Amino acid sequence: MNYDSNMSELELDIRRLKLERETAAGAMDELADMCLGQAKKELYLNMRYLFLALNYLETKADKRFAFTSCDGKTFYYNPLNLVTKYRDDPVYVNRAFLHSTLHCLFKHMYLFKNKKEDIWDLACDIAIEYIIDSMENSALMRVYDEKREEIYKDLSMKNQVMSAQNVYMSLLSWDRKKLEKVMAMPIFEVDDHEIWYDSQDQNQDKKQKQSQDGNQDKDQDKESDDDIDKQVSAAGRLDENSKNWEKLSKNIESALSFSSGMSKDKNCLKRALNASNHKEVSYKDFLMKFARMSEEIKPDLDSFDYGYYSYGLRTYGNMPLIEELEYSEKERLEDFCLVIDTSGSCARGLIEKFFATTFEILNEKGTFFDKMRVHIIQCDDQVREDVLISSKDDLDAYMQNFEVLGFGGTDFRPAFAHIEGLMDQGALPGLKGILYFTDGYGIYPHSRPKFNTAFVFPYGHDEARKIPAWAMSIELPYELQIGDNDEY
Repeated sequence: MNYDSNMSELELDIRRLKLERETAAGAMDELADMCLGQAKKELYLNMRYLFLALNYLETKADKRFAFTSCDGKTFYYNPLNLVTKYRDDPVYVNRAFLHSTLHCLFKHMYLFKNKKEDIWDLACDIAIEYIIDSMENSALMRVYDEKREEIYKDLSMKNQVMSAQNVYMSLLSWDRKKLEKVMAMPIFEVDDHEIWYDSQDQNQDKKQKQSQDGNQDKDQDKESDDDIDKQVSAAGRLDENSKNWEKLSKNIESALSFSSGMSKDKNCLKRALNASNHKEVSYKDFLMKFARMSEEIKPDLDSFDYGYYSYGLRTYGNMPLIEELEYSEKERLEDFCLVIDTSGSCARGLIEKFFATTFEILNEKGTFFDKMRVHIIQCDDQVREDVLISSKDDLDAYMQNFEVLGFGGTDFRPAFAHIEGLMDQGALPGLKGILYFTDGYGIYPHSRPKFNTAFVFPYGHDEARKIPAWAMSIELPYELQIGDNDEY
């Protein structure tokens, strides 16, 4: 009897302990929610232009994470650690919520494809913390960090805009030991990014393969099909979140563009949003803008109608009603100038990658007419080389023996003067335009040339490049800047 009585008391103690813990956990969740609410309120009051973005995220307590995390729809936080951080320094929580919101605003969790995840994580955190550190705002002010400033200074020497893409490119070019040293210092780390890479749509292909495996039984197939439906649904929600953040990003950029009295923090954010919202254009399609329409002695089978042809044969014997044209109209390149800025500010490796990809496009069948005149010009502050390519064999030979010349100052005028001289001599009668690869920081011609001009820029979009109004521009696609086998 005493034994049973003791067991009852033990059970009561266990139940009492569980109740106390549940009560404490509930109180902690409530307290954490109050701290987060206060942090959001301070951010609202200090940055009204970010109200919609700060209000978009749902919030949810989740003890899986050490501090915070965000998947583009929900902001997750560890209640105990959030309350502890808020008790020690409320600004830390303010910055953490803004940090995750800006990740979403710049769509960082949707842009990691084909990137090294650890370096991409670091690049995103540096880009966001750089923006937050530039905000002269009492709700975000933190103690000066000398190590941070050194890294900012190093990266800003090469990047006019500290976007995650630009920072990522710079980090890849760093010495491996230097990069590993920075990665070992958690001075920029705020939230957990692992949830980015656990997106449901990434497992969709794997689930589909499992469902197609003939060795699985019917029950497993049905279960796998259900999983696939869930994955597709999750992928749809992910895509919807991405589109919503893109709309918010453009709206905030527009609001900042018309904002009076642009402060330093607003200007920094506006420039970053401008770079983020700038759409990439197909490099091949852009290159073909300089093609021209011309007749070619070759049957035009595309415009030939076999219906009328066969009808005539059936009705009138050997009398077709229509025959194919003996010529066709094609839009191809004939005269073309490719100018390379070989000044000291353009990296040799980047120039070589640009050349390789451009030549690959030029070598494709149907790009040129039979007669081609391609001038490949290397120029820094003077024309260093002008090679005339008149056939694909010439193009292949030039690619094999290509060597970068120059590495002086940056002046675009000598190349323009040289091309206009060729036109005056009648050497380029069919020239529609030129492509000029450069970092964009040099001396431009004062007046519009006789031909269309497009500048191709590396390192992503930068509104600080003050190109003339008569020129077109395109940012070098990411794939051209980084090869698949690049190491760090």
